[in-house]
Amino acid sequence: MVVESEPIDDLVVELGSSYSIIKRDNFTVYNYTEMDVKEDTFNLFTWGFQYVPLRPSNIAKDLVVSKLFIRSLNLAFYFKEQSYVNNGLSTASTFNPPTHPSIKVFEELVENDLRNAHSQGTNLFPVNLDQQGVRLINHLKNESIRVMKPDKGGGVVLMYNSDYDSHLHDMLHDSDQYEIVSKNEVILAFSKINFMLTDHLLQGVINERLFNYLHVNKPKIQIIFGIPKIHKGLDPLRFRPIVSGAGSITEPLGKFVDHITKQFCSSLKHVCKDSWDFLKGIESSFFQPGLLMVTIDIVDLFPSIPHSIGLEWFNEVLSLEAGLSNKVTGLLVEFMEIVLENNFIYFNGELYKQRRGVAMGASFATLYANVVLHRWEQRFIFFYHLGPIFNTLQKVPR
Repeated sequence: MVVESEPIDDLVVELGSSYSIIKRDNFTVYNYTEMDVKEDTFNLFTWGFQYVPLRPSNIAKDLVVSKLFIRSLNLAFYFKEQSYVNNGLSTASTFNPPTHPSIKVFEELVENDLRNAHSQGTNLFPVNLDQQGVRLINHLKNESIRVMKPDKGGGVVLMYNSDYDSHLHDMLHDSDQYEIVSKNEVILAFSKINFMLTDHLLQGVINERLFNYLHVNKPKIQIIFGIPKIHKGLDPLRFRPIVSGAGSITEPLGKFVDHITKQFCSSLKHVCKDSWDFLKGIESSFFQPGLLMVTIDIVDLFPSIPHSIGLEWFNEVLSLEAGLSNKVTGLLVEFMEIVLENNFIYFNGELYKQRRGVAMGASFATLYANVVLHRWEQRFIFFYHLGPIFNTLQKVPR
């Protein structure tokens, strides 16, 4: 609730019970700290989250970047006569063919230019942040202030790290959604996953190449962060939990499921990629007199899907519509169950496991939710007797 409003120059400030809102044009700063957001600080935030301060030139780092570019250029030339399709289900290659003579000359010229520029003290990167900007960024660090991008809409959200940690701590201690686990439980779960993959390899369920992709030698524990949902209210501020699973033991399993299932989902006519995809599929004949368009929004869809129902419906859709063999369908469902049941998260020295739903941020999360919702629509929308509903709608005053 806004209790006061006052202009400062051309910045509009609104004060709430635990926050302040600073606006100019279409940019807004939601400030949950005691920091005084003045003109120069506001202007720094307007540069947005795509802005990256350019670093001073460093000969070692610059040479590494140039070597990586030369390698990619050489690989492209080496494979130019070969047809190669990367489906994303392979480990990173270390193959480095002999450098082509022309590319070798180019490499030497680039290296000489870099070394000459550094020896003359030339900064190869133009400065895009003045001293005032550097001081402002250091001030944010010293004050332990977290700068976040809102879930929807523009602007930034400012919050003390301690307050942010408290919000996520409360979220993770929701016993319906998460549970605290021990390190031994995580190690045991990892061992079971590795044993399952090895057994599938020995039984011929998967080949050695797929095993090498699915098996993670040194897995990392997923981390979680929250994105402020300012559109859901400012006091109290709510967060959308996003899990980063890069390097986790279940990441390749999820990517494998996503890769295979995505080929089937792209053929579903009533599944839209986005609003533009929906508009492209609408013909003028669709709009008839008396047409009533209805939308349904599911609150917190991703974390709300029970594992048992989700896996059952996921299995039904793959079995009935995907055109896959029973062996492949069973493998996908098995992998999906492993991913859902072993969603371990690390935050502030504690380990958690998600008890329900699918982790937002996972590579397969959107596809899994779409498949489950597709089955829900089949059960309760497409094949439901709508006569009584339409009769009721006809009596609703327009």
